[in-house]
Amino acid sequence: MHDKRNRWKIVRNDNGTWSWRVSVGKGPENLSKRAFNTLEECIADAKTHGYVVRTEKDRRTPT
Repeated sequence: MHDKRNRWKIVRNDNGTWSWRVSVGKGPENLSKRAFNTLEECIADAKTHGYVVRTEKDRRTPT
């Protein structure tokens, strides 16, 4: 079985800006087209590309 979930990374760059990365399974990573000055701007852009902010309640936990 292949894992087809999107794996998102929101990272702070060395210069203090923010960017996002997403990969699906073992596929290639897609990167944000630009860096963002704030985390909020970065998350807003990631949402336009499918990022979903989940609460602790929404997250899957091992049983």
